[in-house]
Amino acid sequence: MSEKALQGEFVARISVTDPDSKQEYSNVSITLEGGEGNFVLETVNSAVYLVVANRKLDRERKPSFTMSVVARDKGNPNLNASTKFTLLVEDDNDSAPKFESEEYHASVLEIAEPGTFIIQVKARDDDYGDNARVTYQLLQQGNPSHPEWFEINEDTGIITTLAHIDCEIDPTPKLTVIAKDHGKPQLSGTTTVFIHLIDTNDTPSKNSFNSPFT
Repeated sequence: MSEKALQGEFVARISVTDPDSKQEYSNVSITLEGGEGNFVLETVNSAVYLVVANRKLDRERKPSFTMSVVARDKGNPNLNASTKFTLLVEDDNDSAPKFESEEYHASVLEIAEPGTFIIQVKARDDDYGDNARVTYQLLQQGNPSHPEWFEINEDTGIITTLAHIDCEIDPTPKLTVIAKDHGKPQLSGTTTVFIHLIDTNDTPSKNSFNSPFT
């Protein structure tokens, strides 16, 4: 059953017979055990029993339910029979990827060569299957600074240098990373990465000299 199921949605049909009774169902009562109140039994003309959803399901909280249907006759002694079944809750893409931190900070030498590791960001998605599969990308528009200096592995979230960086141009580049799942509709989350460039002595000094004889 999908976790999008509405209250009252059909789950299962229950049929019971008692060989001691000439009329089907007349000597049998049926109860549902388990399900934590998420499911109830309903009757149709006192002959057919239906298991239906009683409230909204949440696969992230509980992905399956094991329930028992117990049938009891009204004889003396009282006799009963039971059967178990397991209901699996199908995932709906209702959880967006969430990063472990709202912002990250990393440092790298200004003389770092292209391909130098900087930091790895991670996001998790509480859904299942493709709904939970996350890929990463750098935002190229909006508030990032110098995204052309960096790249990110879409599968691992590892950020590396893509080109030579320059502390004199921007000592603290800021990147926005997007994590997207593969569900329908696709959901996403973002985080900000501040990269602190460690300066090296790559700018020649300028000396001035004034002669006392001029």
